[in-house]
Amino acid sequence: VQVRLHFDPMSDALRSLLRTDMVGTATIRTGVRPHALFVPRAALLRDDETNTYSVMTITADSLALHLPVTVGVMTDSTAEVQSSGLQGGTTVIIVGAYALADSTHVMVTAVE
Repeated sequence: VQVRLHFDPMSDALRSLLRTDMVGTATIRTGVRPHALFVPRAALLRDDETNTYSVMTITADSLALHLPVTVGVMTDSTAEVQSSGLQGGTTVIIVGAYALADSTHVMVTAVE
């Protein structure tokens, strides 16, 4: 697709390198979320009746904890989530979380 780009601010030295009809690659940012949290899409649990989402996390004493989340931007593999009980580094369950009850004792294993 053809586009017209405006570069601002740019030094005169860099501007002198630009030519009409140059071919290049551009990244277009539609927003910046510096403190966004992302989880694998597989960790998202969707309630079709209420149209809400949640994730299952693991507490320090190895108990499953159901945590409602608000979902933002989604890609094929990740989803931006927000929740007052969720912070960076929180372990989320990505396999076997569906129908897992709160306070169920869980064990973390590596998935290959």
